[in-house]
Amino acid sequence: MNGNIPLGRIGGVEVRINWSWLVIFALIVWSLADGVFPSQNPGLSGGVHLAMAIVAALLFFASLLLHELGHSLGYCGGGLEYLERRPDPDDLRSKRVALTRRGTSAIGVIRDAVDEVEAAWA
Repeated sequence: MNGNIPLGRIGGVEVRINWSWLVIFALIVWSLADGVFPSQNPGLSGGVHLAMAIVAALLFFASLLLHELGHSLGYCGGGLEYLERRPDPDDLRSKRVALTRRGTSAIGVIRDAVDEVEAAWA
């Protein structure tokens, strides 16, 4: 065993988490629930502080996952080709990142999903 826990596949990309991230998750929750949130919100109970800390840690890890998926899904050299690099006409030493047609379609799907969630919450 290599220490990685498989979580599934997203967009054809295998998602795994190393056991050490569980330790980091616990440290973030503990730090927020025991220090940050009680000092910022003293009127709330310990259970609420713990729930807030768990949600904050999950959102943090979700942002990391989305960031890394952006790398994987945007990789053009054999990846899913949502992004492509083009020469910058103003500076030939650098590249610009642009959405491909597939990337534009994905943005539309994400926008529709967000609209559905917002409609359900309204």
